[in-house]
Amino acid sequence: SFPPAYSATLNRLIANRGPSSVKDSSLTLNSKYIRGISSVLHLRGALTSQPLESSRFILQWNGEVFGTACSENVDSLLESNDTQFIFDQIHTFGIKHALANIKGPWAISVIDKENEYVYFARDYFGRRSLLYSQSADTFLISSVASNHKSLDSPWIEATSGLLYKLDLRSFCLSSEPVQQMKYIISSIDDYFDTGDTEKEFQFVKEGLAHLRESVRKRIIYCNSDVIGIMFSGGIDSLLIAAIAASIIAEESLDLELDLINVAFEQPSLLKSLNLMEATSEYYENVPDRIGGQLAFLELGKLFPLVKMNFVRLNITIHDYEQHKDEIIQLINPNRTVMDLSIGAVLWFGGRCALKEGI
Repeated sequence: SFPPAYSATLNRLIANRGPSSVKDSSLTLNSKYIRGISSVLHLRGALTSQPLESSRFILQWNGEVFGTACSENVDSLLESNDTQFIFDQIHTFGIKHALANIKGPWAISVIDKENEYVYFARDYFGRRSLLYSQSADTFLISSVASNHKSLDSPWIEATSGLLYKLDLRSFCLSSEPVQQMKYIISSIDDYFDTGDTEKEFQFVKEGLAHLRESVRKRIIYCNSDVIGIMFSGGIDSLLIAAIAASIIAEESLDLELDLINVAFEQPSLLKSLNLMEATSEYYENVPDRIGGQLAFLELGKLFPLVKMNFVRLNITIHDYEQHKDEIIQLINPNRTVMDLSIGAVLWFGGRCALKEGI
């Protein structure tokens, strides 16, 4: 009953998400035909193709494990493949307990062949996409969606922090909360007046320390010599880039930073510059390009020994309109205009990273 046309579309979208590996597997449980398609973007440890299968479980994992409640040797964990680590944790502790102990962003689906259940969930903050769609005889779970005309039921965004369970015998869906680890940003556990400068300083200092450690883990355990950062020159991207550069400098890492700056053609700006078409001069006057270059120059002064590249992406109106509908489908449920603005930057930036091998 799965629409063949939609199957081909979904296959292509999933394959686009991970260039390192694509795998398709299927089985039948309780007269239900189950098919799993996974692509992998290899970041660390040994490349592990998915779906990963044992005699009892089939795992599809989209995430990164940066620690657990009971992990003692964090460096050893971060150097290993987290897909295999999660698979082992599920076998040892069970699905719910394994998910409750994870530090890091994730989305997951697990088929329990023994009990004939399909579990799926995503982390408390919703840092990985996960959607599902259910009709009378079909149930779809996916990290990416396309509103193909042959799909009967709409996609629903999985609620963050819930563990969903599909009973393959009754075809009923239920859910329960996942008791996940608390994320403590500061030792200050009460509200304080903004005039209390000492507590404000402590809060900021501890928050930056957590942020720095988070960036560090993503840099030093990544299987790449080049780290890409989407870089508008705004305070958020500038802060991340500065932290990354400081880590590379202080730990003498043989890494370089590609600061990817995206500039879009805008008719109003063309008119104000008295230009008939978007030339190289035009793109250098786009606000994000101006801010990005100024911030890039300041970073160079602060970290002269760190190799940094300012990567210019110039996006024409034609290129944007050509891919706009695809981007809208990929950022489903696409509730606000800001979703499209951010989604377009990430999509064109990701395409650049794929071409350049970042």
